[in-house]
Amino acid sequence: MKSLLTVKITLIIFIFFSCSKKNDSNITEQDPLYQGNSIKILDKEKYEESFIYISKSETYFFNHKNIFLYGKQSDTLEKLKHFNSIELYIPSHINTNSIEIFPEKNSDIFCYDIQFKISNRKIYISKKFGILKTITECRFKLVSSNDQMTNIGFNLKFNYTLYDWASELGNNTEAQKTAKFILAKKYNLNEKEINLKRTKLKDFSPLTSFSNLEKLNIEENKLYDIDKSISYLNTLKYLNLSKNRLSKIPENIKRLKNLETLNIENNKITKIEVNPNEFENLNTLNLSFNNIEVINKEIINLVKIKNLNLSLNKIEEIPDYISSLKNLESLNFNHNKIIEINEKLKKIKCLNKFFLEGNKIKLIPKSISKFKNLKYLDLSSNEIKKLPSTFIHLNNLVYLDISFNFIETIPEKINNLVLLKYFIAEGNNIIRIPENLLKIEKIKLINLKSNEIHFIDKNLYNFIINNRSILLEENPGYPNFGNSSVQNINIKNIGS
Repeated sequence: MKSLLTVKITLIIFIFFSCSKKNDSNITEQDPLYQGNSIKILDKEKYEESFIYISKSETYFFNHKNIFLYGKQSDTLEKLKHFNSIELYIPSHINTNSIEIFPEKNSDIFCYDIQFKISNRKIYISKKFGILKTITECRFKLVSSNDQMTNIGFNLKFNYTLYDWASELGNNTEAQKTAKFILAKKYNLNEKEINLKRTKLKDFSPLTSFSNLEKLNIEENKLYDIDKSISYLNTLKYLNLSKNRLSKIPENIKRLKNLETLNIENNKITKIEVNPNEFENLNTLNLSFNNIEVINKEIINLVKIKNLNLSLNKIEEIPDYISSLKNLESLNFNHNKIIEINEKLKKIKCLNKFFLEGNKIKLIPKSISKFKNLKYLDLSSNEIKKLPSTFIHLNNLVYLDISFNFIETIPEKINNLVLLKYFIAEGNNIIRIPENLLKIEKIKLINLKSNEIHFIDKNLYNFIINNRSILLEENPGYPNFGNSSVQNINIKNIGS
């Protein structure tokens, strides 16, 4: 048995329980349970995270702004009080002397060292503990010798404070390395952002002392998985796991209920595995530069996703069920192996940015006109030969990139795109500049470099003197096009 440590403890706890014999009729408003005492009863499956901080110091920090101290709710962080008992409602017909408390099977060895005593219908916790190696979660069950109780239990999570992890309490642990790095960087306990890039740190237990932490960067740490300790950083909104060695989305980050942005680019992920009720508030997911070949159906569980980046993977098909992501605003499939645009994506009414650069698309469907809210569309570096006539009905389009395809003509009624500001068509086979393109009042840039243009329209002159830019380098007629009205205009530096 390891040596035991006598320390002061601070307890913030929620207890869950149920009884096989219902005694709800015995509970009245006069019972301690309803008098704002030390516990809040929650559903067995919905208990909240809570910690006992084990410390040799007098200062304690908890990772929630709204916390329960003896049942009193506090809106601000404050020094936590010491106490060592849990008040538990036990039906009066049950003899507490018959009750024993055991850790559940497969519990950490630390949990077996914890001693309890029941007196006056309170559970008292011994102040003698084993040594923690990381945040440790213990689930205990209450058992009576006469089998009058079933499914009664409580859940405790034990941790050291930041300073105690850095002390001898944390000796020979990964958590101590993290704590010492944090202290060396002189991070304030009110910090909202912590950068652990290229630190090779693995255990994030000390970070629970940062009650306002919202943004964490653990980029480039050669991690193959993410330690469970990260799942207790409930205030996180942004997490950067890019440039590691992850082969799947780590299970331990899926419990981060407040996470809004996850960057997991440049890893070795092959599947998007997400179950219902995971990543409940995630709105931005970057999975670019991984090894994803097929988008599995579990992606529909990202119910709040707005920005999805799947660029630089090996995806060949955009599945129909992507259209069920009704909140999607930006969809990035750049540099994959996609051969066609799935027409069902038109059902995503919020979609306004669609990136498909560097795929194998040959044909743009006529139904592209149904993508009514598109503002940014990138179809560059594909195998497209023609823009459909319906293209001109993308009335909200602001930015269009069709460069490096095999397009020869632009639809005559291109000026129907009245909001268009940027028209990028470099590296095609276009032989003339359509006059109507120059009539779009909001246009700021036209890039027609490296096409097959020999002549330019006289309206180009007016376009230039209105301080708008057109790039025509590397065309056959550049720099002295055959149209005499602009023959003397030096257009080499236009747009620079």
